[in-house]
Amino acid sequence: KDDELLAFCKGQLVSDAGDEVDIGTRKKEKCLVDEDLLCCISYFCSRELYEVAYKLQILRGTGAFAAVLAMKAFKRCKTAETAEIWLTNSVRQLQNTPMDGGKHLFKGEEVDCTDLGTSNLLELRSNAILQLEIMKYLTIEKGSFLPPASPSSPSMTFSSRCWDIIGSSEATSFNRKNTAEWVLFKDANLSFRMIQEYRLPAVEVYLGAIYEYCKNRRQIGQLVTLVKGLKGTISDSDWDIVIGSSFNILLKDLNDRSNAKQMMKLLVSDHSKVLALIELGKLQGALDLAVSCSDSVDVRLIRKHARGRGSRKIVAACEKYLDEQEGHSAWSS
Repeated sequence: KDDELLAFCKGQLVSDAGDEVDIGTRKKEKCLVDEDLLCCISYFCSRELYEVAYKLQILRGTGAFAAVLAMKAFKRCKTAETAEIWLTNSVRQLQNTPMDGGKHLFKGEEVDCTDLGTSNLLELRSNAILQLEIMKYLTIEKGSFLPPASPSSPSMTFSSRCWDIIGSSEATSFNRKNTAEWVLFKDANLSFRMIQEYRLPAVEVYLGAIYEYCKNRRQIGQLVTLVKGLKGTISDSDWDIVIGSSFNILLKDLNDRSNAKQMMKLLVSDHSKVLALIELGKLQGALDLAVSCSDSVDVRLIRKHARGRGSRKIVAACEKYLDEQEGHSAWSS
């Protein structure tokens, strides 16, 4: 149907301009054809037939306007395969377009770009390239990307554009976060770029990726190695939140003490290590660490757990330490 409309428009334009019109050499006829093309493009855009509008624009020339029309066609695709074709068209046009500071999408033409989430050419190109890389992973994975359903779309499936990160809607924001989680252990660099580009909460992305990864128990042995590769990408305090949560998933949800112990070794702060040792039931080890750090708060916490577990020996050791600390404080004052 689109091809028939395109053929009809081409036929009418040639008929209006003359049977032997040479668009490349006869400027007057070219101007008339260009105006007619713009009218046709405007009409098809109003009908959201961006595929036809794009093909007509290519007759006028390539560039930013063609890139935006291709991107709009991409937004209306219902399958990942078709979407990748239109996305590739858009990226190709953007790569051949001078940025001019990236402040204007096109010169002279007006197209509503609110659904693309940007009015900046540089941002559009960056988003398009990220999206294309994601589409390539979809091809490699053969449609295995099925993120959790969103609150607004509980029946979300692969065919419902859960891979679409172009735009400014709530669904798009949800897709960006889930996609960053999905690619984290496949291509960490791509996930990092998404986190930076869209200012995603890195801790939440990491935790989401780890939680999904842990659903496949056969690959749990590789988790610690993969998580190590994330070190240095977030602050130490955030790192301990991620590692501590991963530790709890392994220990409590999966009952995997061996890998939980390996995960614990990645913790940075002594306080976090004390908490992990308590969860493992190693109260003596936790007490030794707390005492070596002169941390009375952690010692009190260990005493509380020791009382709950009926460990009188640990309780006595905690009270002895706390009494000594109070004695030192009283003497120094």
